[in-house]
Amino acid sequence: MKLVVQALVNTLRSLEAWEEPIDNDGILKIEEDVATTLLQSTPQEIEELRAILNQLAEEELAAGDRWNIVEFYRNFLFMVGIDEEPSPETGN
Repeated sequence: MKLVVQALVNTLRSLEAWEEPIDNDGILKIEEDVATTLLQSTPQEIEELRAILNQLAEEELAAGDRWNIVEFYRNFLFMVGIDEEPSPETGN
């Protein structure tokens, strides 16, 4: 989980250091930095992250109608380049 913490800290550091309002290019840069860090994960770390993301998605489902957040959790590993295909549960 060290890489997850590193990705989180790097993201917050980037946001703190940003001098101008963040535009789409800035958001993309931060997302790419997170992905680059997470792509260094071991298979065990990826499975732990997958389990946590699934748990978070299930908690959101139980809490109510927040499908956009559920889909984000379910497709997160695809979005950062770890999974080759989006989650089949969402159809995205």
